[in-house]
Amino acid sequence: MIAKTLTRLVLLSCVAIAPAGAAEEAPPQPPPNAIGQSQAGVDQPEKPAPIETPGTSQQVQPGGTATPGTDKQGRFFQSFNPDLSLNADFLFHASSQPDVNEDHRPFRVREVELGLSGAVDPYGQYHVIIGLEEETPDQWAVGVEEAYFTYNDLPYDLRLRVGKFRASFGKTNDTHLHALPWIDYPRVITNYFGQEGLQGTGASLSWLVPNPWDHYLELTGEVFDNDNEVLFAGEKSNDAAELLHLKGFWQLSASSTVELGLSAATAPDSEGHGGHRSWIEGADLTFRWRPPGKGLYQALEFRNEILTCQKDLPDSVKTKDSWGMYSAAEYQFSRRWAAGLRYDFSERPEDRNLKESDYSAYATFRQSEFAFWRLAYTFQDPDLGPDQDSSRHMVFLQFNISLGAHPAHKY
Repeated sequence: MIAKTLTRLVLLSCVAIAPAGAAEEAPPQPPPNAIGQSQAGVDQPEKPAPIETPGTSQQVQPGGTATPGTDKQGRFFQSFNPDLSLNADFLFHASSQPDVNEDHRPFRVREVELGLSGAVDPYGQYHVIIGLEEETPDQWAVGVEEAYFTYNDLPYDLRLRVGKFRASFGKTNDTHLHALPWIDYPRVITNYFGQEGLQGTGASLSWLVPNPWDHYLELTGEVFDNDNEVLFAGEKSNDAAELLHLKGFWQLSASSTVELGLSAATAPDSEGHGGHRSWIEGADLTFRWRPPGKGLYQALEFRNEILTCQKDLPDSVKTKDSWGMYSAAEYQFSRRWAAGLRYDFSERPEDRNLKESDYSAYATFRQSEFAFWRLAYTFQDPDLGPDQDSSRHMVFLQFNISLGAHPAHKY
């Protein structure tokens, strides 16, 4: 049954990706300046693309009014077809000491994602991601990872998302697995939020905060279901989770930028409407360097994030405090090659005496804009108590491919 479903999804993707309105073929597009990079040298926060009004020859600029466009044959038909994308992530994994909680197969399809997005009307866009994960060689789990509507053209520089989405906590939580610059999520993210990250169904409201320095400053507030059972009470709770996130962006020079983020989230940690409530706070700092004129071949990113947690369990006498962090640096030394290092440290939120440290090194080869290879080595050195030597060496080889519409990754 799953095989038939996958076949139909791939056929549907191929049909929708084909050019609509064969009477006029779209002109060839020039090659991209770089693989996911800008020619200018310093990337800027991405601006929403114009939204075409179905059945007309106008385009609606986010934050503005409709502007005249060129009416082409097939434009009306294309407006009823969403942009489709298909991403597959393959992984080879070898370990000196296998973990009983992990998949021991050396080769596996780690994840397949089908994405659909498009303008519903001049007021906003709808975005859906359906994920398929291989649980066993014969069984696949299918689920909706994200499905939300975004209002981009609200007054006072507001943006509203309604639906299911990944929470805007920190720098890495809202990034999908295939879009990470590493093989996996940092240890502190999985220990505090679980393998699927912090996410839920609710609403997210973002505001571009005006300031006298004219810098990019965004404040986001979110309310969503309290479904995270790692950090909070999960589905046993009748209350929601609340989140605040502040992000600032500064351009230091023609070649360097700094991004700073502050996050906080809270939700009940007991059944029903109990009084036990857990908190988690985070701060992230990202420095980027890309020299003008050489941005295709040289770049540096230094990313850091720290989280603190106060977990209030019903059976605990006092709040359990813990913290974790990661620090990662990546250097691009040619047009297609990059290499990096990452250090992880995390205490367990349920017991701060259980500590984990990871040391990782990796190299990435970008075959094209739509495919890359990544080789990684990780040494895990956990401190799980006396007489428990769980240190191990691991090697990974990742191959990721994308088909169809390929939106730019989040800056």
